[in-house]
Amino acid sequence: MDQSQLKKSFVRRFWWVFLIIALIVISLLFICLRNKKTENKSTGNDKKFDSSRRELNHYQDIVWVPDALTQPLQKEASTTRLSLPFKISELSQQGNPFYGFGGHTGAHIEGLDHSYTQIVGGVPDRAWGNGTVTEVTHQNEEYMIRIDYGNGLECVLGEVKTSLVQKDQKVKYYDEIAIPNTKEKDGNGNEEMYCYDRNLTSGIYTSNGSPYTIAVSPFDYLVETDKVTLAKYFDETIYPYYRSKNGSLSDFSITEPYLTNQILFHKSNKLDGAWFLQSKKWETGDMVNLTFIDVSNQFYKGQVVHYRLQNEEMSDFQGTFETNYSGNGGEIVMTGHTLGSNDKPVKKYAKFEITQNTGKDTDGVAVDQMKFEMGDQPIVTFSAGAQIYQVRGPWNPYYDAQNMGLYDEK
Repeated sequence: MDQSQLKKSFVRRFWWVFLIIALIVISLLFICLRNKKTENKSTGNDKKFDSSRRELNHYQDIVWVPDALTQPLQKEASTTRLSLPFKISELSQQGNPFYGFGGHTGAHIEGLDHSYTQIVGGVPDRAWGNGTVTEVTHQNEEYMIRIDYGNGLECVLGEVKTSLVQKDQKVKYYDEIAIPNTKEKDGNGNEEMYCYDRNLTSGIYTSNGSPYTIAVSPFDYLVETDKVTLAKYFDETIYPYYRSKNGSLSDFSITEPYLTNQILFHKSNKLDGAWFLQSKKWETGDMVNLTFIDVSNQFYKGQVVHYRLQNEEMSDFQGTFETNYSGNGGEIVMTGHTLGSNDKPVKKYAKFEITQNTGKDTDGVAVDQMKFEMGDQPIVTFSAGAQIYQVRGPWNPYYDAQNMGLYDEK
């Protein structure tokens, strides 16, 4: 048998080996292309959901520095740095002009995934850096301006009375971009800032038009010189104001006093954390939730409660609480008043029982649930009126509730 016949015989006998090798090569090429596509999807500007991001959201692994004005960035964070768009003299002089990222008071009992800054009337909103305007929308007599600051960092300016920029316009740091609304009684403007970093996979998913990106505090991304400027301002102005309260809760910002505060702090089988109603549809369209915080900072130490309930005279309640634990449940005594009210504090009583990992969030991750009932008198046993609450995870509770059929977006 000559050489050519040997080759043909070999091919005929082992053709299946060549087929397997070819299939392996094709499969490897397909996997590489798919990974490349997923990588682009995770870091690009599209708003489609990338399921791989779900498995990477380990909020509990993020390093948290207690009693710090701002927090360190994750190693994957955008390299873009922002600069303060206002002078210290342009800040409101009424208490703390900042409503920091992560705070749980006011209208955001669930935890604020953005921040507010009160500036004196007549001061325009300015750009925090060089960037490109990617969106300008007008709704409910307000404008919203979205700016891409580069390297995956984007910020949205809300509560704007008049936009001074247009879509696709290039802006430079300190350019005037809007005239803020002056909703405050003192005529101050309210600068509402949402920022998100598309490089991150761990953290709080933002709810502002792009629910699959991580919400971040703009103050964490400031250049170091501006962080020093703010630290000096807080040391000289804000911290003395807090200390003058002598531990009083007349201003609830004393409980979460920093520019970046911790949104998620629930410990398994414990009461602390933000909880939202899971067993009943939210009839009013507003979030129905409870938040219990064991505060321990340099200005205040104690247990603080905020809640908003349906069909409840004292919705938007805030005050202090004491807990008597018994196993994974117990009794609560709350003392406080409605938000913004100067009425005499009242007592509310509640009974609770926590079950570990019996609920599921939007990701399908198991989370704690709590049976809860409240009244004007101590509750010995649960009645048929007891409700089930679920501790919030990294998703905005409105988004979780929509997926559970509890909330219809207006």
